[in-house]
Amino acid sequence: YVICEVAGEGAKSSLAEKARHPHELTLDPTLKLDIAWYKKQQVHPLVSRLLAVVEDTSPARIAECLGMDAARFHQAALAREAVGGAGDLPSYAEAAGADISAIFDRKARWKEFQSTLPGVKCLKCGELSSWKQLLTPEQLSQAEAGKEATPFCCGSCKAEVNPRRAQNLFVVQLRRMLKEHCEGWVQCTDQDQFVEKTRRLSRGQNMVSERS
Repeated sequence: YVICEVAGEGAKSSLAEKARHPHELTLDPTLKLDIAWYKKQQVHPLVSRLLAVVEDTSPARIAECLGMDAARFHQAALAREAVGGAGDLPSYAEAAGADISAIFDRKARWKEFQSTLPGVKCLKCGELSSWKQLLTPEQLSQAEAGKEATPFCCGSCKAEVNPRRAQNLFVVQLRRMLKEHCEGWVQCTDQDQFVEKTRRLSRGQNMVSERS
């Protein structure tokens, strides 16, 4: 099926109402492809991702080249900056540098990745140590060899961390992460979209949508 503009139907028609079989286009002269929908939903997001590594390229600029309204893309960028989400995440251009092939390098793509689990807060100095800092390669090799591993230590003051306390914190943080996952909140990653979150809920036999 293809998405069409139908005479007499408003722009707020649902996608199912605008979907037509290609053969219907040859039978009904009033039907024509909804070019604006294809640009917005299929062309612009794909081109934006492909050109993300090109310097001085932005979703708004790409929208102008496609003949779209660039104002909404500027508004989305401002909304993202207002909540502090735009400057926290590294762009593909920063991760890949001048080498476009670096996008396909896992080390380059995930070098800024941080665990979603907070870690352990030291009772002595108050600093937070990530689980990656606690589980050092030396400890892992000792565990694999069946030897007694050295105790967990704070990454800042080197104070010993109680293993049972670390275990309890890990379980609590993992359960919290699973709870957030089961709640089902998702957020669009396209540059032209706003920062609101949505989810789908099953209530009886009906599926309903919610927005944050």
